[in-house]
Amino acid sequence: MDRLIIFFDNAPSIHKEGIIQDFSSYNDILIIHFPLFSDEKHFSEISMKNLSFENSRLKLIPNVSKKENLIKIENFINKKINNKNYKKISILHSFLDIYRLGFVVKLKTLCQFSCNFIYTIPLLEPIRLNDIYILPRLIRLFISLTYQKIYLDSNKIFVFASLNSFIYKLFFRKVNLLPYKKIKNKIFSNKEVNNLNIKHKKLRILFIGKLIDRKNPMILINAFKNLKFDAQLTIVGEGYMADKIKNKCKKIMDFSDSHIKIFNRLDNQQVNDLMSEHDVLVLPSKFDGFGFVVSEAIDSKVYVIVSNKVGSKDLIHNGKIGAVFKNNSLSELQNLLNLHYLRSI
Repeated sequence: MDRLIIFFDNAPSIHKEGIIQDFSSYNDILIIHFPLFSDEKHFSEISMKNLSFENSRLKLIPNVSKKENLIKIENFINKKINNKNYKKISILHSFLDIYRLGFVVKLKTLCQFSCNFIYTIPLLEPIRLNDIYILPRLIRLFISLTYQKIYLDSNKIFVFASLNSFIYKLFFRKVNLLPYKKIKNKIFSNKEVNNLNIKHKKLRILFIGKLIDRKNPMILINAFKNLKFDAQLTIVGEGYMADKIKNKCKKIMDFSDSHIKIFNRLDNQQVNDLMSEHDVLVLPSKFDGFGFVVSEAIDSKVYVIVSNKVGSKDLIHNGKIGAVFKNNSLSELQNLLNLHYLRSI
């Protein structure tokens, strides 16, 4: 192939493997991982049992000297490119901090020996705009993107979700959507879409996520409390709202026939098994850059309902595999649960 793409990111992630696979069909692929100092062993790396493109990967160690890591990059590039001449090399990176962006600059310089046309393209998540940290976050973003314009000459960006992408449009000519995607990402057939019926006599509703205000689990509990049909709610997660949620759920069960289960923590296989037993996954976050659990649910052929502040709403194209409600709207969430139940039965 006469084109090369180098993925330069934090860590191996099962949700990026599908993107890499898609690009590999018409490009050579190299992958370099450079975790944060505080994140040497990224959680997504632990969950990945079999890495794809294993022979094309290099992992840098954040707590060694800059010189050592630069030597590793240079040796890796020289070995893998091996005097090939490419018509085009694209470096896709997911960094905002100046320290690691300096490594992107060095990588671009190394690639100039094999190609005259080298492009650096950020691959980033949406920017959160709804909390008290928005000002320092925007300042950091402005400094980072200005650095990239000056030293990397970037005029294009890929974003994992369309949420708040207007911010990036202030800096880049082209903003392209490139959602997270697993290699074994399943597409619903028409028959499977038509068979998204409830698996039991009661609608089984699932929430997976941190029990914090940003994830907004309380709105789901209130919507569940008001349902007029037989349903079950399962909550999986930990966080500072755990006691409040447990007390709320206990009161609901004390005064009704409602059935609620709460799990603090489950491993990946347990989560997959639990998901397959449920009819609908709800992610009502006030903000979620992507929301990996939505992708997992779609892969498991589970209907999803998300708020319009969840990045993975982009995966719900036609409403057949899921639905989107207005952020923090209890009535819309209730209506969508009612509608899915009526449609299923």
